[in-house]
Amino acid sequence: MSSVSVSVGMSRIDASGTPDDIKVSAVVTNYNGLDSLIPTLKSLSTASRPFAEIIVVDDGSTDGSLEWVRQNYPEVKLVPLGRNTARLNIVRNAGIKAAKSPYVFLTDNDITVRAGCVEQLLSTMLADPTVFSVTPRLLDQDRPEYVYQSGNAIHFLGVSIGSHRDKLAADLPWNTPVASYGGGIMLLDKAKVEQLGYFDEGYALGWGDDGEMHVRGALAGYKSLHDPLALCLVEVRPHGTKRAYGQYHNRLRFMLVAYRKRTLIALAPGLFLFELMVMLTALATGSISAYFKALKATWQEWGEVRRMRRMAQSLRTVPDTNILRTGSFEFPGVSKLPQPMRAAVAGAQSCTSVFWWAGYAFIA
Repeated sequence: MSSVSVSVGMSRIDASGTPDDIKVSAVVTNYNGLDSLIPTLKSLSTASRPFAEIIVVDDGSTDGSLEWVRQNYPEVKLVPLGRNTARLNIVRNAGIKAAKSPYVFLTDNDITVRAGCVEQLLSTMLADPTVFSVTPRLLDQDRPEYVYQSGNAIHFLGVSIGSHRDKLAADLPWNTPVASYGGGIMLLDKAKVEQLGYFDEGYALGWGDDGEMHVRGALAGYKSLHDPLALCLVEVRPHGTKRAYGQYHNRLRFMLVAYRKRTLIALAPGLFLFELMVMLTALATGSISAYFKALKATWQEWGEVRRMRRMAQSLRTVPDTNILRTGSFEFPGVSKLPQPMRAAVAGAQSCTSVFWWAGYAFIA
């Protein structure tokens, strides 16, 4: 997308049709990511639409990241947390609060922003005053013709579906914004984020730490969109099982906070069956200790979970059926199971929709 601007009255309009004088701050989260941070800051500092400020929030790095930024990008604002919190939402919130612009482009330290990306995100956001978050399409940095993430939906069992990972971008011709929940790279309306209470800092590093606020915003009647015309490149790195605890913990926290009581009651048989499947898969893949650690932590955090639940439910203007979906999904850890167990899991998974449709009328 071109960055050519034309004058209209007293303002200038960029190629996406948005006024140049609308300020956007860029916030980069970082922890020991010096190698990937270098191209990220280069892409932000040379973006086709200049940012009002670039902020790097550092979560206690020990790899010289802070020193490198001070030396090579003295204009970048540093927000050092001084210790490693290992809670990405703490880092995100610190950056949002430090930003002076009404709009914040939030990104990890392994992202390269393509020309026109921020303009496209901002244009989508400004087109509808109810929009509070817009995510871009992420392409694999080493295979840019392939999608890493392009939109997300939330399955009623508390897992993500529909990211289109490893699909050819050319095979996804849709080019209009769609509702989406999740995706750590996003443009945010800061005032609406403040109203929603920022990101939930109780989430561990893993699944759902970004999408939880998207869902909370949707409960409040705001829109979280994904725009496939806004493009970024991501450095794809395998995480193995080191995020297993976060996946187990965050899924439980998400459902307990976001779902209505009637939803939990109606879906209880399906959720219980799925929980057994998750536990058995954790046992088979060697992550059972992480699973029980997540259960223990959820119990210990019950007071905080209840506080977040009260806040989320007080914002509610729509039923859970407006947000949750059914359908196929990638079962956590199933790829590491022997073929007979994978087949059994797939068979059980195909039956879960029965629980959704059986309880739908009560949930709606």
